[in-house]
Amino acid sequence: MLQAEFRYEGVTDRTDFLFPTSRTVGESDGWGKYGIGDNDALEGAALRFRDEKRREDRLRRAGHPVARWEMADAVRVEPLATALQRAYVRLVRPRDRAGLASLRHTPRALPHRAR
Repeated sequence: MLQAEFRYEGVTDRTDFLFPTSRTVGESDGWGKYGIGDNDALEGAALRFRDEKRREDRLRRAGHPVARWEMADAVRVEPLATALQRAYVRLVRPRDRAGLASLRHTPRALPHRAR
């Protein structure tokens, strides 16, 4: 399920994914949201990072395991699979090896310098 919302401790939090059978919250991290790039932006980035950690703590206190990954993890597949498994998400069908192999050729799979 995409972008589930929860209200805990008087705050509404939105997640990137929810795996209902395990109540696991999935977060696909994009580092751009922190706005880290120059010294003026660092204070704002620190506040966003703090808010993110507090949101994640609220979700965990409410009993949600949390899995985090970034796009490079999803494209390489195994890091994403490991993160989900460690957060109690069960594999519901065998992996589509041919479909997963096609991810190797996506531009996001390439190292940043090679693009």
